[in-house]
Amino acid sequence: MKNYLLEIVVIVFIMAISSLILSEGRLKFFIKSIYSITLILVIISPIIKMKNTEVNFDLFLENEIVFDQNFLDYVNNKKDENYKEILDKILLNMGINRATFEFVLDKEENSIEKIFIDLKNAVIENKDEHINIVKEIEDKIKEHYFFSNAEVIFL
Repeated sequence: MKNYLLEIVVIVFIMAISSLILSEGRLKFFIKSIYSITLILVIISPIIKMKNTEVNFDLFLENEIVFDQNFLDYVNNKKDENYKEILDKILLNMGINRATFEFVLDKEENSIEKIFIDLKNAVIENKDEHINIVKEIEDKIKEHYFFSNAEVIFL
């Protein structure tokens, strides 16, 4: 019992001295938190010893990863929307309206594998409307980082 009380007094004494020495800030908060946790462990240690059981701190060391499928679906949908917005801006900058497109994603590499572009209902608002716009679209799309490795297929 004497050692138990001595441990508590020593920890409280060290906490008081460090509180006086350290300046205000995050470091002081961090050190006080560590001392507080240590003090709590010292206070409850006799209770644990009375039960003659060991405390298993592996519970705090386990790194369990749990995937939330709804969140992953949400993130993938937002990425799809972002890709579509980027493609739409590229086509609008080229003077092409109402083109439709779809993606095939490579889930292992988390990248776009194929882009299908349908220009059947597209309107070309460019003075050079009779040029080979297909090659120009493909070149512009491949210039963008997200689509550089994608295969562009026109329907």
